[in-house]
Amino acid sequence: MRDGPLFDEIRTRVGAMGLERKVLLPGIVDVKQLLQRTDVLVVPSRIDGRPNAVLEALAMGLPVIASDIGGLPHIIQSGDCGYLCPVGDVGAIARHIEELHADRALRESLGRNARAYAFEHLDARVMLKKYLTIFSQLLGRGRGKG
Repeated sequence: MRDGPLFDEIRTRVGAMGLERKVLLPGIVDVKQLLQRTDVLVVPSRIDGRPNAVLEALAMGLPVIASDIGGLPHIIQSGDCGYLCPVGDVGAIARHIEELHADRALRESLGRNARAYAFEHLDARVMLKKYLTIFSQLLGRGRGKG
């Protein structure tokens, strides 16, 4: 499948609104390749867990504007590496997009913070070390109860 199951419906809606020249509909893409051409990732979800696109954007040094839902508040520090907005608050999302578009220095600062956060918290080696620490603690507790 080249595109998702709602692709045709979304393309029809974009066309009906006359937004073909403003909305990019690439279908299924290589996220890393697309993020390399991006200044900020916007995730206006109503339901979400922990989207890989957000993790990849942070690792690439892109600020993220996202809905304050699911696992996103545990990943995005609002004002540090992007912004969290109330679910469905299109105005807040638009204001943050405009702010980052107008202020390159802020966008770059948030991007540097995003990359630093990713290396500190999301790097596989860091996560493995944390898991090993937790497992060691759990195993140590189990032995004492024998």
